[in-house]
Amino acid sequence: MPASPVQPTTDEAFAAFLQQALPELRTFVRRLCRDLADADDIVQEALAKVWRLRSGFDATKNGRAWLQQAAF
Repeated sequence: MPASPVQPTTDEAFAAFLQQALPELRTFVRRLCRDLADADDIVQEALAKVWRLRSGFDATKNGRAWLQQAAF
């Protein structure tokens, strides 16, 4: 059985989660955008958005999907 996700309880833990998830998010967005600069802008905006909403983050749910949803 896979280990349960650990809820990031500090800004540092949440930042580490974002750093780990960034390559996958960037790949996801770049596949949907034809322009790499636009894709990078979308990723930047998504990261800013989820940082503002980090208190509502629930690691027991699919965090990567949460990031993808924030991008669009």
